[in-house]
Amino acid sequence: LGAKDLQELDAGPWFDAKSKGEKLPLLADAVKALGKKAHLMLLVPILAGSTVEEVQGSVRNLVIGLVVVAALVTGGRLVVPRVLDRLVLFRDRELFTICILFLGLGAAFLTASFGLPPALGAFLAGLVIPESEYGLQALSDVLPFRDTFTGVFFTSIGMLLDISYVGEHAPLVGGAA
Repeated sequence: LGAKDLQELDAGPWFDAKSKGEKLPLLADAVKALGKKAHLMLLVPILAGSTVEEVQGSVRNLVIGLVVVAALVTGGRLVVPRVLDRLVLFRDRELFTICILFLGLGAAFLTASFGLPPALGAFLAGLVIPESEYGLQALSDVLPFRDTFTGVFFTSIGMLLDISYVGEHAPLVGGAA
């Protein structure tokens, strides 16, 4: 289904028979209806706390998160190119690869130490490193790791399969597949 298909749906009877003919609103429609107040929708989860302390804690966490992300991006744009420039002078491919991995893991550790998801730090490192002069070299060095970790991920997911459950519920599993 595309956006045009969704716009054609009659959502009214889903909720009340009297609402027949109501079209399914899309996010763009909601933003247009709210106008300049649409950005306030982002504050709803923060303001949903029942006490002043919870709201203050949420605001504090939001500010900490923004500062950490800004520091990682700004610091990464200033520091990473200089580090990679110096690193290339050694002409050691293994050292270069280890440092690229260290930058990703270090960014992940930094965000995790502030209560943010480690994946956010790794993602930000993945945005900063390719902006350097040696981004393509870093990509070519890291691609084998991507393939290895993809294999490990799918193998671990396969290991979660409960063979006894599949055997006991074969018709249900077969129908779902």
